[in-house]
Amino acid sequence: MAKENIVVQQEQGCTNAVSQQVCVEALVTITPTVTPGTPMVACVGLPSVGTTCAELGFTPSTTVPGSCTTSFAQVLCVTMPLTFNADVVATPGAVGCGPAFNQPNCPISTACTLSRGYFSNHPDETNALITAAGGSIILGEGTQGLSLTATTLNATAILSGDAPIPPTPANPPLRGQYQALYAQLLAANLNVLNGAGCQFALDTIDDANTFLANSPTGGTTGAPEFTGLLDEYNLGLVENCPGPCEEQ
Repeated sequence: MAKENIVVQQEQGCTNAVSQQVCVEALVTITPTVTPGTPMVACVGLPSVGTTCAELGFTPSTTVPGSCTTSFAQVLCVTMPLTFNADVVATPGAVGCGPAFNQPNCPISTACTLSRGYFSNHPDETNALITAAGGSIILGEGTQGLSLTATTLNATAILSGDAPIPPTPANPPLRGQYQALYAQLLAANLNVLNGAGCQFALDTIDDANTFLANSPTGGTTGAPEFTGLLDEYNLGLVENCPGPCEEQ
Protein backbone atom coordinates (compact mmCIF):
# COMPACT_ATOMS: atom_id res chain seq x y z
CA MET A 1 0.00 0.00 0.00
CA ALA A 2 1.51 3.34 -1.11
CA LYS A 3 2.17 5.94 1.52
CA GLU A 4 0.37 9.26 1.20
CA ASN A 5 2.30 12.50 1.42
CA ILE A 6 1.27 14.59 4.40
CA VAL A 7 1.15 18.34 3.80
CA VAL A 8 1.59 20.50 6.89
CA GLN A 9 0.20 24.02 6.58
CA GLN A 10 2.71 26.55 7.87
CA GLU A 11 1.32 29.30 10.06
CA GLN A 12 4.05 31.86 9.61
CA GLY A 13 6.80 32.62 7.19
CA CYS A 14 8.88 35.52 6.02
CA THR A 15 8.71 37.61 2.89
CA ASN A 16 11.63 39.61 1.58
CA ALA A 17 11.54 41.91 -1.42
CA VAL A 18 14.06 41.48 -4.22
CA SER A 19 14.52 43.73 -7.24
CA GLN A 20 16.27 43.80 -10.58
CA GLN A 21 16.76 46.57 -13.09
CA VAL A 22 15.34 46.01 -16.57
CA CYS A 23 15.26 48.21 -19.65
CA VAL A 24 12.39 48.37 -22.14
CA GLU A 25 12.17 50.32 -25.37
CA ALA A 26 9.31 51.62 -27.46
CA LEU A 27 9.66 52.67 -31.11
CA VAL A 28 6.91 55.16 -31.98
CA THR A 29 6.28 56.23 -35.57
CA ILE A 30 4.05 59.25 -36.22
CA THR A 31 2.73 59.80 -39.74
CA PRO A 32 1.01 63.20 -40.08
CA THR A 33 -1.95 63.52 -42.44
CA VAL A 34 -3.86 66.39 -43.98
CA THR A 35 -7.54 65.92 -44.68
CA PRO A 36 -9.22 68.78 -46.57
CA GLY A 37 -12.69 69.69 -45.43
CA THR A 38 -15.56 71.07 -47.43
CA PRO A 39 -14.43 74.37 -48.95
CA MET A 40 -16.47 77.46 -48.22
CA VAL A 41 -16.66 80.24 -50.84
CA ALA A 42 -17.71 83.79 -50.05
CA CYS A 43 -17.63 86.99 -52.09
CA VAL A 44 -15.41 89.84 -50.98
CA GLY A 45 -17.11 93.10 -51.89
CA LEU A 46 -18.96 93.74 -55.18
CA PRO A 47 -17.82 92.69 -58.66
CA SER A 48 -15.42 95.07 -60.38
CA VAL A 49 -16.62 96.06 -63.86
CA GLY A 50 -14.05 96.37 -66.63
CA THR A 51 -11.13 95.50 -64.31
CA THR A 52 -8.69 92.60 -64.43
CA CYS A 53 -7.34 90.60 -61.49
CA ALA A 54 -3.89 92.01 -62.12
CA GLU A 55 -5.27 95.55 -61.84
CA LEU A 56 -6.75 94.60 -58.47
CA GLY A 57 -3.31 93.46 -57.21
CA PHE A 58 -3.58 89.70 -57.71
CA THR A 59 -0.67 87.80 -59.27
CA PRO A 60 -1.69 85.55 -62.15
CA SER A 61 -1.19 81.80 -61.55
CA THR A 62 1.92 80.31 -63.15
CA THR A 63 1.03 76.70 -62.39
CA VAL A 64 -2.41 75.64 -63.52
CA PRO A 65 -4.13 78.29 -65.61
CA GLY A 66 -7.35 79.43 -64.09
CA SER A 67 -6.52 78.17 -60.55
CA CYS A 68 -4.63 79.31 -57.47
CA THR A 69 -2.22 77.04 -55.62
CA THR A 70 -1.05 78.06 -52.12
CA SER A 71 1.03 76.08 -49.61
CA PHE A 72 -0.23 75.93 -46.03
CA ALA A 73 1.84 74.55 -43.09
CA GLN A 74 0.58 73.56 -39.67
CA VAL A 75 2.75 72.52 -36.68
CA LEU A 76 1.31 69.56 -34.78
CA CYS A 77 1.87 68.53 -31.16
CA VAL A 78 1.30 64.83 -30.63
CA THR A 79 0.81 63.52 -27.08
CA MET A 80 0.89 59.77 -26.62
CA PRO A 81 0.92 58.01 -23.25
CA LEU A 82 3.22 54.99 -23.03
CA THR A 83 2.98 52.48 -20.19
CA PHE A 84 6.11 50.49 -19.41
CA ASN A 85 5.84 47.44 -17.22
CA ALA A 86 7.34 44.00 -16.87
CA ASP A 87 6.04 40.50 -16.34
CA VAL A 88 7.89 38.83 -13.47
CA VAL A 89 8.25 35.09 -13.18
CA ALA A 90 9.81 33.68 -10.01
CA THR A 91 11.07 30.14 -10.39
CA PRO A 92 11.60 28.16 -7.17
CA GLY A 93 15.23 27.20 -6.72
CA ALA A 94 16.90 24.44 -4.80
CA VAL A 95 15.98 23.76 -1.18
CA GLY A 96 18.70 23.59 1.42
CA CYS A 97 17.91 21.44 4.43
CA GLY A 98 19.41 22.34 7.78
CA PRO A 99 19.44 20.41 11.04
CA ALA A 100 16.20 19.32 12.72
CA PHE A 101 15.41 20.05 16.37
CA ASN A 102 13.17 18.25 18.84
CA GLN A 103 11.77 21.54 20.16
CA PRO A 104 8.89 23.79 19.14
CA ASN A 105 11.00 26.84 18.21
CA CYS A 106 14.02 27.33 15.99
CA PRO A 107 17.18 28.24 17.93
CA ILE A 108 18.30 31.87 17.66
CA SER A 109 21.75 30.98 16.39
CA THR A 110 24.21 28.14 16.63
CA ALA A 111 27.04 30.70 16.92
CA CYS A 112 28.37 32.27 20.10
CA THR A 113 29.99 35.57 20.99
CA LEU A 114 33.62 36.24 21.79
CA SER A 115 34.85 38.96 24.14
CA ARG A 116 36.87 42.00 23.18
CA GLY A 117 39.85 40.45 24.98
CA TYR A 118 39.65 37.27 22.90
CA PHE A 119 39.80 39.20 19.61
CA SER A 120 42.66 41.28 21.00
CA ASN A 121 44.65 38.16 21.94
CA HIS A 122 43.93 36.28 18.70
CA PRO A 123 45.02 38.66 15.92
CA ASP A 124 45.05 35.96 13.24
CA GLU A 125 41.34 35.25 13.69
CA THR A 126 40.57 38.96 13.99
CA ASN A 127 42.47 39.85 10.83
CA ALA A 128 40.83 37.01 8.90
CA LEU A 129 37.38 38.43 9.71
CA ILE A 130 38.46 41.97 8.74
CA THR A 131 39.91 40.68 5.48
CA ALA A 132 36.69 38.81 4.72
CA ALA A 133 34.78 42.08 5.29
CA GLY A 134 36.79 43.78 2.54
CA GLY A 135 39.87 44.78 4.51
CA SER A 136 38.34 47.39 6.82
CA ILE A 137 35.54 48.01 9.29
CA ILE A 138 34.28 51.57 9.75
CA LEU A 139 33.52 52.52 13.34
CA GLY A 140 31.15 55.40 12.70
CA GLU A 141 30.16 56.68 9.27
CA GLY A 142 32.96 57.26 6.78
CA THR A 143 35.13 60.12 7.99
CA GLN A 144 32.39 62.07 9.74
CA GLY A 145 32.83 63.27 13.31
CA LEU A 146 35.10 60.95 15.29
CA SER A 147 34.68 57.95 12.99
CA LEU A 148 37.60 55.51 12.87
CA THR A 149 38.44 52.89 10.21
CA ALA A 150 39.76 49.63 11.64
CA THR A 151 42.14 47.56 9.50
CA THR A 152 44.46 44.62 10.04
CA LEU A 153 47.18 47.17 10.85
CA ASN A 154 45.46 48.89 13.79
CA ALA A 155 42.83 46.38 14.98
CA THR A 156 44.94 44.97 17.82
CA ALA A 157 45.65 48.46 19.17
CA ILE A 158 41.97 49.43 18.99
CA LEU A 159 40.87 46.23 20.75
CA SER A 160 43.50 46.83 23.44
CA GLY A 161 41.96 50.22 24.23
CA ASP A 162 44.69 52.20 22.50
CA ALA A 163 42.84 53.73 19.55
CA PRO A 164 44.86 56.50 17.84
CA ILE A 165 44.61 60.20 18.68
CA PRO A 166 42.95 61.61 16.61
CA PRO A 167 40.15 60.73 16.04
CA THR A 168 40.16 59.80 19.75
CA PRO A 169 39.87 63.00 21.84
CA ALA A 170 43.24 63.90 23.37
CA ASN A 171 42.03 64.94 26.82
CA PRO A 172 40.70 62.70 29.61
CA PRO A 173 38.21 61.48 30.60
CA LEU A 174 36.72 61.47 27.08
CA ARG A 175 39.91 59.94 25.67
CA GLY A 176 39.45 56.74 27.66
CA GLN A 177 35.69 56.67 27.09
CA TYR A 178 36.06 56.82 23.31
CA GLN A 179 38.90 54.28 23.25
CA ALA A 180 36.71 51.85 25.21
CA LEU A 181 33.81 52.46 22.80
CA TYR A 182 36.01 51.84 19.74
CA ALA A 183 37.20 48.57 21.28
CA GLN A 184 33.76 47.17 22.11
CA LEU A 185 32.26 48.42 18.82
CA LEU A 186 34.96 46.69 16.79
CA ALA A 187 34.49 43.47 18.79
CA ALA A 188 30.72 43.61 18.19
CA ASN A 189 31.27 43.99 14.44
CA LEU A 190 33.63 41.01 14.51
CA ASN A 191 31.05 38.89 16.36
CA VAL A 192 28.41 39.75 13.76
CA LEU A 193 30.82 38.87 10.97
CA ASN A 194 31.53 35.61 12.77
CA GLY A 195 27.85 34.62 12.53
CA ALA A 196 26.71 35.57 16.03
CA GLY A 197 24.55 38.53 15.09
CA CYS A 198 21.15 39.43 16.51
CA GLN A 199 18.81 42.38 16.16
CA PHE A 200 19.99 43.94 19.43
CA ALA A 201 23.58 43.90 18.19
CA LEU A 202 22.70 45.40 14.81
CA ASP A 203 20.62 48.19 16.38
CA THR A 204 23.25 49.03 19.00
CA ILE A 205 26.04 49.05 16.41
CA ASP A 206 24.01 51.45 14.25
CA ASP A 207 23.35 53.73 17.24
CA ALA A 208 27.03 53.74 18.23
CA ASN A 209 28.05 54.51 14.64
CA THR A 210 25.67 57.47 14.60
CA PHE A 211 27.04 58.72 17.93
CA LEU A 212 30.62 58.66 16.63
CA ALA A 213 29.69 60.31 13.33
CA ASN A 214 27.94 63.14 15.17
CA SER A 215 30.66 63.65 17.80
CA PRO A 216 32.49 67.00 17.75
CA THR A 217 36.27 67.17 17.47
CA GLY A 218 36.83 67.25 21.21
CA GLY A 219 34.30 64.51 21.92
CA THR A 220 31.13 64.59 23.98
CA THR A 221 29.46 62.70 26.81
CA GLY A 222 27.46 59.53 26.16
CA ALA A 223 30.06 57.02 24.98
CA PRO A 224 29.93 54.80 28.12
CA GLU A 225 26.24 54.00 27.50
CA PHE A 226 27.00 52.40 24.13
CA THR A 227 30.17 50.78 25.49
CA GLY A 228 28.20 49.02 28.23
CA LEU A 229 25.53 47.69 25.86
CA LEU A 230 28.11 46.42 23.38
CA ASP A 231 30.13 44.81 26.18
CA GLU A 232 27.05 42.87 27.36
CA TYR A 233 26.46 41.62 23.83
CA ASN A 234 30.10 40.62 23.33
CA LEU A 235 30.01 38.71 26.62
CA GLY A 236 26.86 36.84 25.52
CA LEU A 237 24.66 38.32 28.27
CA VAL A 238 21.86 39.80 26.11
CA GLU A 239 18.53 37.99 25.95
CA ASN A 240 17.55 36.69 22.49
CA CYS A 241 21.17 36.96 21.32
CA PRO A 242 23.80 34.19 21.10
CA GLY A 243 25.47 33.20 24.34
CA PRO A 244 29.21 33.29 25.10
CA CYS A 245 31.73 30.96 23.55
CA GLU A 246 34.09 28.87 25.65
CA GLU A 247 37.20 30.97 25.16
CA GLN A 248 40.67 29.53 25.32
